Amino acid sequence: MYLLFMLLISAPDCTEFDRWAMRSIEDRHDYLDSLDEADHSGTITRLSDALDCPSEQTKMFAAEALGYIGDPVAVSALIEVLEGSSVNAAYEAAWALGKLGDTSAVLPLIEALQGTYTPVRSHAAWALGELEDPRATPWLMKVIDDPDRRIREHVVGALGKLDAEEAVPVLLERLPSLEGSERSATLIALARIADPRALKDLQEASGDASLSDRPILVEALGRIGDTSAVPTLLALLNDYKWDVRAKAAWSLGRLGDRRAIDLLLSKASDSKPEVRQAVFEAFARLNAAQAEDVLVKALADENDLCVMQAARTLGVLGSKKAVEPLIGLMSDPEPPVREQVAFALGAIGDVRAAPALRSRMGDVAWEVQDEAVTAIGNMRDTASIYALRYSLNHTFWSLRLVGVQALGMIGDSSGLSMAEARFKDEHPDVRRWAYLVALKLGGDSKSILSGLKKEKASDEVLEIAQALAGKKGFEGEWTGELTEERLGLLKLLHTEETKALLDSLPVSKDNTKLQELVIITLRQW
Repeated sequence: MYLLFMLLISAPDCTEFDRWAMRSIEDRHDYLDSLDEADHSGTITRLSDALDCPSEQTKMFAAEALGYIGDPVAVSALIEVLEGSSVNAAYEAAWALGKLGDTSAVLPLIEALQGTYTPVRSHAAWALGELEDPRATPWLMKVIDDPDRRIREHVVGALGKLDAEEAVPVLLERLPSLEGSERSATLIALARIADPRALKDLQEASGDASLSDRPILVEALGRIGDTSAVPTLLALLNDYKWDVRAKAAWSLGRLGDRRAIDLLLSKASDSKPEVRQAVFEAFARLNAAQAEDVLVKALADENDLCVMQAARTLGVLGSKKAVEPLIGLMSDPEPPVREQVAFALGAIGDVRAAPALRSRMGDVAWEVQDEAVTAIGNMRDTASIYALRYSLNHTFWSLRLVGVQALGMIGDSSGLSMAEARFKDEHPDVRRWAYLVALKLGGDSKSILSGLKKEKASDEVLEIAQALAGKKGFEGEWTGELTEERLGLLKLLHTEETKALLDSLPVSKDNTKLQELVIITLRQW
């Protein structure tokens, strides 16, 4: 019986697929899910073979199904259909190629974009946007004024997804003459590109209640980074749409203009939790110490996401007033809440929280364990050194790693043997950090440096190791952006030179977490 079943699901059957092609989308997807679960590779083969069935309906079903299942192994078969004689099948194949995300389809899709049939060209334009390959940009620009509205809209949408700055002048030039969905698509593309040249038009459109995608436009006002948008964003904090208010708060935080703090304080009690959460996040970016009381009160918010963001922001601000309420929340029933509370307590660095954090080193959620151990390291609590043994012997290498790093942050020589015990850890990252920490704690520099070199450590790791061993001064001639790995190395060496370097290395504006870690590290230095 099993053999018969396997033969049935692996044999091509144009008639069966033709029958399913007439069903609803939900039914088709349920059917495909069942086939895929039973035999993934067999289903892909069967559907690929069905692309040659005589029925147009079956070919369309098979192409759409391959896009839905999402395995790039079908790309070559779909390209053949895209370049074939069946317009209907090519239409579905173009869509499927966009879903599969394989850039080997870019050139065939560019060719299809220049073809004869509008439906195929329209899906080809959409798919090129999904693939996000810059090779498509000049070809999309050539058809931006196509006679067919669907093609124009997909072209504009693709240019936005491609972050095509070269398209901005053309998009702005066309904007005044557009209306309806085409105007909306153009504004969304300009918002995704977030070019300063579009600021004025995006500001004006952000208040247009007839547009359904205003949150994207409002977010772009923050991403562009021009504080002339602050008055517009302050006004949008009172918009009737909660998602617009939330994005306005986010953008005000992104812009970092402290003029926004007073009005943001009034929105800390907004009826929508999404808005409150965005406001609390903005307080962190704005370093809004005057929001401390509001944030402490928010630790009792009915919405867990608001509690989590309030806790995180209080940590970034270094609020001593929040320590006792946060300690109480370490017993919250929700692991994500405990995780953010542990982060906050470590960021504040008050040793009153150490017992509560130690109690969570064996939490049922490894994420909570991770933050609790990191927090102990950040507060340099020597009384917690031996409590780190649990993490140092954990089955998860990531927890062993943070345990070793915590030993390095505490910096007490009594932890040396614990670091040395990890020299033979099965994970290379744990071993490399164990060598570095052992150097800091006074281990034998000659043998440790020899072991570290065998680990094929990076030049930056070796430079930190030489400085920790006293073999060479730290020169700090690092270029490029700051990363979490670099931040950890600079914290470990902990000199005025590494502090100056940390303060000078740029951080991506999109990396909120790393920006917060830098603020916390410099405050705790």
